[in-house]
Amino acid sequence: MRGSLTSGIVLLLMAAGGAAAAERISVTKTIPASAGPWTVTLSINLAYPYSSGHSAPVVFDLSDGFGFQPGDVLTIQYQAGMWCGGTYVSLGTCVDANGYRNRAPANDQPGGASGTYGPSKYMDPASYPIYWMELVGTFADDRGQILGTPFKIGNGPVNASVPSGATRLQLGSNYYDYGNARNYFTPLTASVTGPPPPTMKPAGTMAQLASGGLWKTTFVLLNSGTRPALARLNFFDDQGNALPLPLSFPESAGAEPLVTAALERTLAAGASLTIETEDRRSTEPKTGWAQLLTDGDLSGFAIFGSQSGSHDQEAVVPLETRGAPFYNLWFNNTGGLVTSVALANPSTQAVKVAVTIRDEGGQTLATDSIPLAARGHTAFGLPDRLPSTAKRRGTVEFRTPESGQLSVLGLRFNPGAFTTVPALTQ
Repeated sequence: MRGSLTSGIVLLLMAAGGAAAAERISVTKTIPASAGPWTVTLSINLAYPYSSGHSAPVVFDLSDGFGFQPGDVLTIQYQAGMWCGGTYVSLGTCVDANGYRNRAPANDQPGGASGTYGPSKYMDPASYPIYWMELVGTFADDRGQILGTPFKIGNGPVNASVPSGATRLQLGSNYYDYGNARNYFTPLTASVTGPPPPTMKPAGTMAQLASGGLWKTTFVLLNSGTRPALARLNFFDDQGNALPLPLSFPESAGAEPLVTAALERTLAAGASLTIETEDRRSTEPKTGWAQLLTDGDLSGFAIFGSQSGSHDQEAVVPLETRGAPFYNLWFNNTGGLVTSVALANPSTQAVKVAVTIRDEGGQTLATDSIPLAARGHTAFGLPDRLPSTAKRRGTVEFRTPESGQLSVLGLRFNPGAFTTVPALTQ
């Protein structure tokens, strides 16, 4: 730490009159011809075997801004593009999202010399006919477990109701020979329109997180209210983009990590939730920051864990909730110590953070400014970015931009350990 999803088009739609309750989000994504509507390599989906050679489904989920509450209605609509079957692609072998209507319906029949099935094998026969390479979908929970049954979409529009427990919609093709599936000129695109999450208020930020390498970050959320509360934890990278992280839950030991940039959970009154992120596949940590939203009385803290030699070390810091006009961070960069800082910009506008560096006597040593993208983040050792702090003790003031927001976290390192440093306010 020292010094150091297929994207879509999002629109906000409002009914006449502009009522907030009528707002609906629309997201358009590209769907490769080789995409299947679920990930069959997950053991939880082995009840739905089909074909081979497919790529992962295209997912619409919380990170796209959808609410995914039970009973929400999502509208799925083919927009443009064509899919093609066969090694030799020509205009005559390419189709839109309705599939190959000039051929026999796929339905539940095996296809190809291998006798493998298409996804329509597992769909409600009442929805037949379903054609080869027709656009189809599934709902699933945040681990990929299919909820309900797969369904056909075609050129749409199709209105699909979100089942209980679902946190994602997965789209792909009804095919049996994905290895020979191709896009033609422009890949197929489809839009999904649905409601945003329930209105939630900010409940705190964490200006730094690190997952991977020698680092692990644990978030603990607590509901101190007298009613259930919805928690939404968002993760962002340095540029303010959604940051997918592998998340694990101690109560589900042994389960595969959930990889997501946005987590929603409902906590009962008095309940707590522990969320761990540690990317064991990466030798370099993924870094960024976290934002907590809620419709209730939630609070929380983060635990930073680091492997140092033969022992692990941890430091705990509460979520930042103050929204102060400025933050003063004491630093000590003498005798082998190094102070680092992490800054996060929770606002949706790019900002410049004014910086004033003072010595122990309060005399100004230097001024500077640090740019942050909308919802952006940075972390650095003070001597590396602000050289006037090298081999000194003193304070650094970070001033919150006008009409902006700022989250600040300090960390102090010695050659064998680290601890957090509070950023003070008036």
